[in-house]
Amino acid sequence: MAAEENMATDASMITLLESLESKDISEQSAVVRFYSWSENAISVGFHQNISDFDLSRLENDHVKLVRRPTGGRAVFHAVGGDLTFAFVHRATHSPTEHLLQMNKAIQVGMRFLGIEVELENGLKKNIERSNRHAICFNSLTRAELKVNNRKLVGTAQRRFGSMMIHQGTIPISENQYRMAHYLKYKNYMIEELRKNEISLQSILHREIDFNEASNHLLNGIVKQFVRALSQEKDVTNAELVQALQKTFGKHAGKRASHAKGLCYTGYFRASDNASEYSKASIFKKQSSVIPVIGRFSLAGGNPKVSDKARLARGLAARLSVSQNEQVDFVFLSTPVFFASTLQEFVGFLGARIPDPATQKPDPDKIKAFAAAHPKTTKQAKWLETHPIPSSYTATSYFGVHAFKLTNKTGKSRWVKWEFVPTKGEKSLTDDELKSKPDDFYRDQLQAELNIGEVSFDLYAVLGQDGDCAAPTPTKFTITINANGGTDGATTTIEVESGKTATLPTAGLPTRTGYTITSWFTKSNEKETVFVFGLTLVTENITIYPKWGANTYTVTLNANGGTPDVAKKISVTYEGTVSVNPAELPTRAKHTLVIWNTKADGSGTPFIFGTTKVTSDITIYAQWIGIPTLTANVKSASQIDLSWERITNITKYNLFDGSTQIGGDINDTKYSHTGLDESSIHSYTLKACNNGGCSDASNAVTATTNEAKVTVTEIPKIGTDKRFHYVAFSIHADANLTDYTLGLVLKTNPETIPTATAL
Repeated sequence: MAAEENMATDASMITLLESLESKDISEQSAVVRFYSWSENAISVGFHQNISDFDLSRLENDHVKLVRRPTGGRAVFHAVGGDLTFAFVHRATHSPTEHLLQMNKAIQVGMRFLGIEVELENGLKKNIERSNRHAICFNSLTRAELKVNNRKLVGTAQRRFGSMMIHQGTIPISENQYRMAHYLKYKNYMIEELRKNEISLQSILHREIDFNEASNHLLNGIVKQFVRALSQEKDVTNAELVQALQKTFGKHAGKRASHAKGLCYTGYFRASDNASEYSKASIFKKQSSVIPVIGRFSLAGGNPKVSDKARLARGLAARLSVSQNEQVDFVFLSTPVFFASTLQEFVGFLGARIPDPATQKPDPDKIKAFAAAHPKTTKQAKWLETHPIPSSYTATSYFGVHAFKLTNKTGKSRWVKWEFVPTKGEKSLTDDELKSKPDDFYRDQLQAELNIGEVSFDLYAVLGQDGDCAAPTPTKFTITINANGGTDGATTTIEVESGKTATLPTAGLPTRTGYTITSWFTKSNEKETVFVFGLTLVTENITIYPKWGANTYTVTLNANGGTPDVAKKISVTYEGTVSVNPAELPTRAKHTLVIWNTKADGSGTPFIFGTTKVTSDITIYAQWIGIPTLTANVKSASQIDLSWERITNITKYNLFDGSTQIGGDINDTKYSHTGLDESSIHSYTLKACNNGGCSDASNAVTATTNEAKVTVTEIPKIGTDKRFHYVAFSIHADANLTDYTLGLVLKTNPETIPTATAL
């Protein structure tokens, strides 16, 4: 691809990822691109001044000058001479942290090629003049990658909104010195550039093409960077020590791991044929003797553990080739190890933390961890079936990892190391073991050294085709687990070993109200992101969709209220709506009592905080008019009340103060009777329907009449002296409109026993 197209494509990846995330594909999406150049070019950083370059010479030599969307300094791109990459992802940390994360991913990829790359920890180097700052590969800055103190990878990054883009170049062959031809300060820098330059081919001493390099780099990104996107936390040294101390306790002055051991000194001499397999300096001179310091140990963090314990024995050796070059070997007496990751190692320790009450590990926790991590039991089973060595020097030791050896012709082979005692292995019977003290290894080793030297042979077990117990299948199966959804037509995908899978266009699992946002695998009760088109498939796996709840819109229609512009609220599937009352519509002389899916209220009621949203929906405000109340005093015991009729209501509720009177009223009037004379009453009215009741009407106050009687004439009693006046009474009807006067007379003297009413 042409130079301008390469830069434009890299920049477009930012828009592409933003588009993917806007469609809720995943917040953990990433886009990666590896490419080469169809024409010679120099790329410069976004802010770099191009005044350092001889533009006419560039034009004459048909070398393009292009600007990257990222920062950094100038890089020369020769046709077929480098691997260039761009990587875009969501920015979740600072640029420095992302740079470190990116370079760690490249570091892992380089290991797949058999190259150990270091991270630069210091400040900028080799920048003695300001104009040298123009050249990327002529300086090292913090967190950049180097081999033999020379920069191997040039990287730059820049943040665009929520996105981070990384661009980088890894020289396949050495071409950076050509940059000097196009700088105004010209050729005096050519030799310096040649001196500082390094490439994949110069490190590996063999030809390597773009495809091989990009495949290994992709492996590194998948292994390291995608793991970081999935938020799988790395275990720090401090966390590892803390985990060991929680399990074994703190022991001042002792190592946290392999706490019990014995140190030794010795020497190493390479065999005559060692240089056939490796050009490493420890194998170059067969006759030279290399000083060694080392340590024998027992596994675990208990410095007082018995030498008779069924634990792995350890052997460490440091070969000092020179003052500046040392080679370390670490071995175990078991051919297998119980953990393949630091996270698994910490989990293994966590299951063995002693119970505070019993000071012993909980067997159930150990069983549960073993059930979830069956591979961790292999080392324990090996130890159970093999006798205890009679001495640190009477057992073989195995390297845990495989290493790539490259000879002077560039041929490479994978090997695993074994340390085998020259005098052979010797173990103890159960009876012999019982008679030994807990610390017999120290005396045993001293006794052996008193007799003479103790020696081991270092073997390189050469990797061969077919070493695996079972042949690696050419294809692996990805099984799709619906993870709470409904299986689609596609439940399995076949992928060639080491290839990536393509996301099916149809037949994926479905789940009502949810959309697949990303995919993950489950391992050791942890989730690891699986990215179609990015994750390399190297075994049969099951993947699970991560479901994201769909977002729906609830539209609030004021239905005659103010404002008449519909309010829209976003709600996730089966979520409820919460609204600030101050944001609800209003309507003069009306009360908003409920919302309904139909404007006329014939639909389904919608209740804020209760109704679950499962689709886009419009809800309508349901209004009830607020009545106007009138009171009319009829008498000392009755007040008549009336109001206008409100539409779409089923009843009225009338209140005297806070007490409802009259029950559910269907009419537009009511007579409040049976009242005390001169009593004061304050009335309010609410109009109601199935949705609720209106706000209270205007309050009206009324006072009943006072009961009064006017007697214009008192009847004459007469002159009959046989009677005398006792009392009189006045009786009124219920409405105080008709009165009866009664007189009570008695005989005088009282000879008539019965009173008479007149």
